[in-house]
Amino acid sequence: MKYSLSIHHLNGLCRLAIVLSISIFSLVSVASSSVSAGSTKTMQAGVFPCISTDGTYHSFKYPGITSGLPCNVDTQAVAKAKTLAQQQRYFDIYSWQTFIALFWPTEKAGHRLAPDLNRKGIPRWNYWKESYQVYLADGSQPKGWNTPYIPAGVCKNQSEVDMSRKLLYRTNKMNLTHHVTVANEVEQAFTYPLVDQSGNVVRYEVLMNYDEFNYLLNNQLYNIDGQVAFAKGGKSVSFPKGDNDGLITGAFELKLAWKVLTDNDPTERYYSFEAVVLEKDGNCREVDVGLVGMHISHKTQNNKQWIWSTFEQVDNVRTNGLDQVKLRNGKKAPLVPSFNDPSCPSCPVNQLASYNAKGRQMPTQTTRVIPIDKNTEELNRQVQKMLTKHHSVFQYYELVGTQWPTDESALPANPNQYNAPNDRALEQIDNKPGGNPFPVFLINTTMETYMQRGNQEAQLQIQGFPFNQTPSFGTESCMGCHYSAGIYVDVIEDGYGQKQPVAGPATSGDFSWLLQLKAQFQTTQP
Repeated sequence: MKYSLSIHHLNGLCRLAIVLSISIFSLVSVASSSVSAGSTKTMQAGVFPCISTDGTYHSFKYPGITSGLPCNVDTQAVAKAKTLAQQQRYFDIYSWQTFIALFWPTEKAGHRLAPDLNRKGIPRWNYWKESYQVYLADGSQPKGWNTPYIPAGVCKNQSEVDMSRKLLYRTNKMNLTHHVTVANEVEQAFTYPLVDQSGNVVRYEVLMNYDEFNYLLNNQLYNIDGQVAFAKGGKSVSFPKGDNDGLITGAFELKLAWKVLTDNDPTERYYSFEAVVLEKDGNCREVDVGLVGMHISHKTQNNKQWIWSTFEQVDNVRTNGLDQVKLRNGKKAPLVPSFNDPSCPSCPVNQLASYNAKGRQMPTQTTRVIPIDKNTEELNRQVQKMLTKHHSVFQYYELVGTQWPTDESALPANPNQYNAPNDRALEQIDNKPGGNPFPVFLINTTMETYMQRGNQEAQLQIQGFPFNQTPSFGTESCMGCHYSAGIYVDVIEDGYGQKQPVAGPATSGDFSWLLQLKAQFQTTQP
């Protein structure tokens, strides 16, 4: 089914992502995590049946706080919508439903959903597989879904810290040589670390759901060798699709951004976790971290370019300085942004800060170049009001936006097509990934801070960077960036006798970067 509304809009850039022309997944369809629709228990921790949303979006009002994870957007409502803004509202409703469902607490070791959002319990997503648990350093087969795994020797002082806490790695930003383990990161995708106003680096983690994990496992795509064999066997990546009719969940990927909480942070405005973080010196320390950003990507039946939802904590880049809040140290103080210093209006924004005289990196002055859409802001207020009545910490989070293909059958624009300087319709940018995405640009200030460049030459946003100096505007696009992802299709030997993997073309990774960025060569025989 295509969504009505023909729009000659859309796409984004992923400038540095594409310059590296990296790749990712390649997979085959596998049995999904769909269980009996009425079931409340499952054999796999954190895996519950999705719910059909078709016919449930009766208005533009948010339908209510529930635990159900959508199999897809309400395709019936989207098809009947008369304007793009109406369609966008339905996708935003889907995004909020997904966000709340993922954070819904579980009981019985992840085998049952709690009856209420505010019950104590581990959220559903925390039972999903971390990328470092799937793409192992020796390229071996990952452990089973319910088998915990923490890499040995991560911390020099590992025996001195509580490794039962969530483990957040500090690693180098990219793993292009495949000689080091890349697990969770501190650097943003293809750029730099983000430093908060307390001087702490933001940590990131990437997780996948049961459907995606099974797909990788069954197709041996968790290492470079398996990907190359897969590609040479003539197979193409095609992740499982979420489907309302079949109650199939489909592939999900999550990326979460965590800020180290200090005594000067508010006590009740963050969803928080106890964590172990790896520092530059190789030692780990135990800290509390607060969620500041979350990307959700979902492959669905009607959106082969995936649906992309992104959320942030409301205090990231701006606050009301008249608000007084209670801090973790027990004192009261004005509410201040986590990643912006209002007292420095002339500070350059979205730039990697320099080091001070003591060798400590200064905070990043972060701002949002493209404001949150008014349509989305209005829905945020609706949901936040409901969450306040539930006494939920998620009242302090907001949907930044949802990006989706308005016509999944639309082919990607030709990156080499000629655009005269006065041509205002730069399809090479607007429809770089195909699908005519809406909105064209979507970023999270905690994850794509440095990709908010604004005015720039068009060539910096076009796949492959063909020469084109036409002035253009851009920040980043989820679909535009992930379009460039591929899988490894061959292995060659470089001039030093080292094996080097060769990445396939854009789209060969089905819009996921993990395979190319995380996979290692298999060093031991199975």
